[in-house]
Amino acid sequence: MPTIEELPILDKEKAIEYLGDESLFFSMMESFEDITMRKNLIDLKIAIEELDYPSIRAYSHSLKGAASYLGADRVYRAAEILQFDIEKQKTENIFDDYATLIHQCIMLKRKIRSELCIKARIPFRYDETDFNVPLSKDFKLLINPAGDFEIKLFKKPRLSKTDLPMRKSDYDEQLLSTKEQVSPIIDLSLIHISEPTRPERISYAVFCLKKK
Repeated sequence: MPTIEELPILDKEKAIEYLGDESLFFSMMESFEDITMRKNLIDLKIAIEELDYPSIRAYSHSLKGAASYLGADRVYRAAEILQFDIEKQKTENIFDDYATLIHQCIMLKRKIRSELCIKARIPFRYDETDFNVPLSKDFKLLINPAGDFEIKLFKKPRLSKTDLPMRKSDYDEQLLSTKEQVSPIIDLSLIHISEPTRPERISYAVFCLKKK
């Protein structure tokens, strides 16, 4: 499997082929940066600061799903790693995972702005708006005059040993338990849709009930 740095920041051709429309791709690019990514990063910031493991998993999963539609392969992979480490209870990795995800989100912001400038036929320059992303209070964004940057953890929160995140198998068992409780009463089956079912401005997971 390629490393994150070996993946494209934004695979425009793949996304357009998947969406089937270039204008839809550019519309999704703008809404992804302005709405989807920012909303998820605000929620993820709070979850990281509170060590709310289920929420960290949920928001990284949501960001991963939205990134897949845009061809944002690096953000997709970084979010996937954070989600994976939560599910595997590798809590010692989440701060590095989070820093990597924020780094790739900034790189994606730059790439999106570059693509929009090319489309509008105007010059592209790096500026401070590239770094305007929600960031946990325990991290610092260090920028040098050349525009290079890194995300540094300067105050590591104490990890709770008694409040570990659920493993993926526990989520599955919880889902099955919910189904068993509901079905005998109203004869419904529970379907878990874990990825967005169509391109939308905001990606989300959904639970559906249908009659058997």
